[in-house]
Amino acid sequence: MFRRFLYLIIFIVAVCLAGIAAGMIFSRPLLTLLSAFAVIIFMWLGFMVKAMEQKRKLHK
Repeated sequence: MFRRFLYLIIFIVAVCLAGIAAGMIFSRPLLTLLSAFAVIIFMWLGFMVKAMEQKRKLHK
């Protein structure tokens, strides 16, 4: 379960990075800013999921 969720987060981070590039190309600073915040949030969420997965493996 955690592995699929982690792959989904990686995909969303990649889309957000593409949003940063699109915002820069099309001169949309709001899109760039929102995408940058989304990358930070989803990367943090990915680290939390990875930590929960490791904690779960440790207690088995």
